[in-house]
Amino acid sequence: MGLESRGLRSASIPSCRTLAFNAASSLCAALSLWAALWLAACREASRTVGAPPVTEVSSSPAPSGASLARAELSEREPSPEADAARDLTPPDAPHQRLAFSRGRLAWLRSDELRVWSLADLSLASQFRAPGARNVVALTGGGFLVAGDEHLYRLSPADQRPELLPRAPRLGPTLIIPSRLESEQFWLYYAGIAELPRFDLGGPPRIAALPMLDWTELFEFDRRALLGLGDGSFVYTTVDGLRRIDVEGRREPLPHPELAGRIWALARDERLDRVWAVTEQHLYLLHVRERVQVLRRFELGPHPVALAADAGTVAVLRIDRLEPREVRAIVDVFVEGAAPPRVVRLDADPPAADAGLPPRFLPEVALSASEGWLAATGFGLQVHDYRRGVRVSPREPDAQKLAPAAP
Repeated sequence: MGLESRGLRSASIPSCRTLAFNAASSLCAALSLWAALWLAACREASRTVGAPPVTEVSSSPAPSGASLARAELSEREPSPEADAARDLTPPDAPHQRLAFSRGRLAWLRSDELRVWSLADLSLASQFRAPGARNVVALTGGGFLVAGDEHLYRLSPADQRPELLPRAPRLGPTLIIPSRLESEQFWLYYAGIAELPRFDLGGPPRIAALPMLDWTELFEFDRRALLGLGDGSFVYTTVDGLRRIDVEGRREPLPHPELAGRIWALARDERLDRVWAVTEQHLYLLHVRERVQVLRRFELGPHPVALAADAGTVAVLRIDRLEPREVRAIVDVFVEGAAPPRVVRLDADPPAADAGLPPRFLPEVALSASEGWLAATGFGLQVHDYRRGVRVSPREPDAQKLAPAAP
């Protein structure tokens, strides 16, 4: 990390007073971050003593060929409000309840993780993770789940997770896994401008993971944050974007067309480009030295989720949302193909519990190598977007999938 990633700004010939002031500012920021994380860890530790074992919902995988349709279509997480119009705006932060990783799909439904093999749609793993709100794919395969009491690492081909010390929880968080080190990740805590980095390879008998270092998100307006996985970051500011490189150097990237309008960012195959989405457009942007709009696509109404993988991009948008009917569309933008491929999601929302409407959790995930996408709203659907076939839940007249065309 460079000096600027620690909150220190260096001048060509800094004075002693400047160095002292910068050092004091950096120390105060670090102490504030440590205090916030320590208090959160203390509050979590006060709720439990000891490390409970993993609670297995199913001790053995489902029979070969068991369909994802056996997962209920309803996520019965009631919300006290019934204003559907509110749900048509993009979320304040992306949900992290869906992830593809090397031939497997993970879905975090409430505090239960289900993992399917894409080869035959058999249930490969299923376990509870109390308080879990995030699941992400790890470099090299596998998944990482953040729960209240533990981190859960599910390695490739494993059925049971490895229990690891917890990371402090301060309300909504965003996990940014490293693309270079499989055991390292960053945690963004909503409202905190410092971005700490953690390592899963620490001592096994500790209550919480040690923090390696941290990066200051200078002038972050809290709209959209993207970690490129190599220690560099791109995020929104009031005048456009800002980039922090792997050495911690800050690079302002103002752009009047984008200022105050971007609500999500996603990776491209190249590290000098990112995907950005507003309520009207999807952009492919060059983000080195200055912002350059490479491509611009007009979107339909009410986009609510963004995903990208290997140069393919998916935007989930809501066509209709009523108490008895939900219609959603995923526009899939494939390199060299125009217009985008359209995947229609039709699902009836579940009956309300105790008079309260179910919670709406829109999210989309992509596996470009498989040609599959997964989407959630009130439940889970999986589609083969190349062939235009819904994989799960299966359509009544759907035929058995044939091998993909070369």
